[in-house]
Amino acid sequence: MVTFSDMETSLNADVGKPAPDLAVGHTSWMFKYHDVDSETYELTSLRPDECNYALVVRKKDKAIIGWHYLQSPPPTGCKFQNVKQLM
Repeated sequence: MVTFSDMETSLNADVGKPAPDLAVGHTSWMFKYHDVDSETYELTSLRPDECNYALVVRKKDKAIIGWHYLQSPPPTGCKFQNVKQLM
């Protein structure tokens, strides 16, 4: 089982990497697309375990430039089987 800190480590490691291919077409099985401004968009992951987060992506090269939880305080008790399920 992936812990809360594993989730943050995995998402931090994705900063600077390309956004998930499945999300590029504005819709996907896991992410919801949302324009932030003319230079960035967010890919929001809404999960049944309430570990909801958004990846912030630069439009010109589709690189992940950050991420954030959708709620404050951040969720705990995430129920991922492994880190690969995050993306």
